Amino acid sequence: MKNSKYFWVDWLIIALYFAIIFSVCVVMKYRKKKHPSSNEKEIPNKVVGFSIYATGLSSITFLSVPGTAFSDDWMFAFGNLTICFLTPLLIYFFLPLFKSLSCQSLFENISKRYNLSLKRTLAFFYLLYNIFKISLMIYLPASSLSLIIESKTDDYIYLFIIIVGVVTIMYSYLSNFKQIVWINFFQTFLIIASLTITVMFLIVGSAKINALDFNEFISEGKFLKSSNWLFSLTSASIPIILISEMINTIYLYGCSKDITQHYISNRKVVDTSESLKTNGIIVFFMVILFYVLGSLLWTFFKHKSGYEINSDHTLSYNGEVVCDSDNIVTYYMWHVLPVGVSAIALIGMLAASQSSISSSLNSISEIIIKNFLVNTNERTKVLIRNFSISISGVFAIVLSLAFAGLGIGDIFPFFISISGFYSAPMVGIVLLGLFSKKANTIDAYLGLSFGLSVCFITWIFSCKFIPGQHINEIYIPTLGLISTSLISLITSSCRKNPVENYQDRNIFICFNKTQKKEFKDTQLDIFYHARYKEYKFFRKTYNLFVKNKVEILNYEKYKQKKIKHKYES
Repeated sequence: MKNSKYFWVDWLIIALYFAIIFSVCVVMKYRKKKHPSSNEKEIPNKVVGFSIYATGLSSITFLSVPGTAFSDDWMFAFGNLTICFLTPLLIYFFLPLFKSLSCQSLFENISKRYNLSLKRTLAFFYLLYNIFKISLMIYLPASSLSLIIESKTDDYIYLFIIIVGVVTIMYSYLSNFKQIVWINFFQTFLIIASLTITVMFLIVGSAKINALDFNEFISEGKFLKSSNWLFSLTSASIPIILISEMINTIYLYGCSKDITQHYISNRKVVDTSESLKTNGIIVFFMVILFYVLGSLLWTFFKHKSGYEINSDHTLSYNGEVVCDSDNIVTYYMWHVLPVGVSAIALIGMLAASQSSISSSLNSISEIIIKNFLVNTNERTKVLIRNFSISISGVFAIVLSLAFAGLGIGDIFPFFISISGFYSAPMVGIVLLGLFSKKANTIDAYLGLSFGLSVCFITWIFSCKFIPGQHINEIYIPTLGLISTSLISLITSSCRKNPVENYQDRNIFICFNKTQKKEFKDTQLDIFYHARYKEYKFFRKTYNLFVKNKVEILNYEKYKQKKIKHKYES
């Protein structure tokens, strides 16, 4: 462990980071007297892609995913990578559909397919879920920061909860959506730098103590085990993880306002598709980096003298427990990395928390305005936005303080179980409205009630205070979706005739010929845009070796389609 004499340097750098974030928000706030709208000027698609990733990432992912690799194996990596192979579905189906119908998410179909009361009910649950998620994203980094202070009392966690929460709420209050996107863009680089630096120091430190033994890593089952593919209600398995994470991914990228609000940042659907591709690429490499980090932490502390990994996956130093798996990343950053480098690494954790919280607070204000306060002027909307951000942030801080007092334990399964309460019934109702002609509002309410009940019962039997075997939390989204859809389909099947004016009410399937043509045109735009980019790439590469002009066989086809004139600018 490094000398604690110079820890004040790390705290100074962290305080400087908070000051810079707050100063940037104040400057951006008062540079213009009025709030520019989110779509007043287009944001570069790469910036939007980085912001989408920063919004989906949080302190829960930053700390719990490496902690999962440290304590168990890489099984949950399959679930984290679901967005990578679902991105083509989003690009070639959902985005053209959103563009042709001038909507932002599947959530907007609910009021037209069913009625406004169901949409407002789901919006209310969305607000509760986001406040809960924000409270966890405040609690986890505050808990990690409090553990690195060697004190006999736990009072520091309450102080850090207030500091992290207040700073994040203030800069969310001072920023509009466009400014939040740019801040998220820069915070993504801080996250990448933090992880890269930590992994590099781990590799060097493990090499010094001869800990990089991959045969031991495989033999200990820290990568994958044969039991990961077996079905069991009491433990997670890769097939169930894939199903549950696909449900969460459809919800996040199709219904959740904090991510879908990025789709209107660019007017052209091809630019938004490029943003989603950028997000998919970043997710792939960062998921691998997160799990490599957790595995390297296991190999480092297993061979480091004075340290011992206990059977309950806690870390002991000289016989005294110093941290659990959720805080192993923070412990290494603070106690092992050199002075100054520790602060830079911890800033990445704070950036991961703040980027997600700011987007969630902004989405809460948008949901309130568009679902509960429709007929209001712009001045009132600005006041409501600021008020909703402040109140939601205060509630989240109070809930975080309650978590600190109760001590909720392992964060990752707790977050998966609670997120399944909302995402699974929500996706079930949306899919029901898309593909069922007979389901009406009553069927949707019955499905929602039964789905929430099944999720709650499953959560009860997954809790450790019940004796005996426990159902794994990963089953909550799957069982919630199945129960919601099944009950609604059963009740709707008793009806012979479809919903009245179904052709007009289900706008996501039965839209008119003009919209169908625009849907196909946007799909073709995405296709030819990608093909033309490939053409430009190969042409530039070939001209590096051959100075004369090069002819491509498909050039005339691109010229006839006017792709060059349309996209070269």
